[in-house]
Amino acid sequence: MGIVEKRGIVAIIVTNAFFIGIFTGKYMFNNTPIMNPNTFKNIASESLVTGSMSRSSGNTGQLNEIALSESKEDEQNSGINLPSDDAMKTMTKEHLTNILYNYLNGLQVLCRRVLRLGNIDDGGKEVCDDTKYRPRSSCLVYSFGIGYRFDFDDDAIQYYGCEMHCFDPSMNDFKYRYPGDKAIFHPIGLGAFDGILNASSKTEKRLWEVRKLNTIKSMLNHTKRDIDILKMDVEGSEYASFLEMARSGELKHVRQICVELHSWAKETINEQITAMRTLYEHGFRIFMRERNLYHECLFTSGEIPRKKTQCMEMSLVNIHWKSLD
Repeated sequence: MGIVEKRGIVAIIVTNAFFIGIFTGKYMFNNTPIMNPNTFKNIASESLVTGSMSRSSGNTGQLNEIALSESKEDEQNSGINLPSDDAMKTMTKEHLTNILYNYLNGLQVLCRRVLRLGNIDDGGKEVCDDTKYRPRSSCLVYSFGIGYRFDFDDDAIQYYGCEMHCFDPSMNDFKYRYPGDKAIFHPIGLGAFDGILNASSKTEKRLWEVRKLNTIKSMLNHTKRDIDILKMDVEGSEYASFLEMARSGELKHVRQICVELHSWAKETINEQITAMRTLYEHGFRIFMRERNLYHECLFTSGEIPRKKTQCMEMSLVNIHWKSLD
C-alpha cells in the first residue's frame, strides 16, 4: 500500500472520528485525543454554515440542531463588548478607535442566505433572506443615499416587489431621477433633525434638506407600518440618525439595516461607539460586514504607510422585531 493510500485511510478514519466527536462531544481516536476540541468545534461550526461538510440522510436533523445550537452560542459569545459612556472617559482615542473597529469586524448572528441587492461595487447592499428576516409580501423599503444609482432599488423591487421610497437631497437634476414608476423619489435626506444640513466642502456649497425618520414616516402616512429594509448611505450622518431613531422609538419598527459607516462622521469616536451600542441594545446584530474599497474611501495612514478605507459596509437584522402592521 502506497503512502497516498495510507493517508487516504487515515483521512477517512479521522473524518469518521470527527463525526462521532460531533455527536458525543469526544474528539478521540483509539482513546487518544486527535485534535484540540475547540479546534474541532470551530471547524464543525464553519463547515455546517458553509455547507462544506458531507451530510448523510440519517443525520440531517441532528446536524441542523447542531448548527442552530452553534448559532445561539456564537451570538452569546459575540455579546456586546463596547464600553459604557462613563468607561470611555478614561480611555484614549486610539484605544477607543481600536475597540470600535474590532467590534465592527465581528459577526453577531448567523444568516444562512445572504442576498446581494444591487451591483457588486459601491451602491449594492447585502440583505438577509432567511425566512425570519425576509421582506414580507407587503414589504416597505426606504433607501437613503442614491447618487443617481438605482441598482439596489431595482433589485429590491424585482426580488421582493416591495413598495420602494428613494431619498437623496443632492440629486438636483430631475433628468436622472428614477426612470420608472415602481419607486417614488423624494429630494430629501435622513438626519437627526428637521431642517437644512450644511454639507458644504471647501470647494462646494451644499445645503441639504433633511428630516428625521419619524417625520418622514408621518409625511408618507407610514406611521403604522414597519420598514423591512432601511438602506443608509448618508455620508456621515448615520450615527446621529441612529441615536435619533432610538429616541423616537422608530428603531424597533425596522427589520433590517444596510448601512455604510464613514469614519469622517462629525461625531466623536465616543459618540460613534454610543450609537453602535444603542443599535445592539435595540436588538440589531451584525450578520455581514465588508470594507468598501471605493476610491473616495481609500486613504494612506501616516503611521502605517499602506492604504486603508474609511468606509465600512454593514448589514444588521433586528432580532427583537415584532410586527407593527
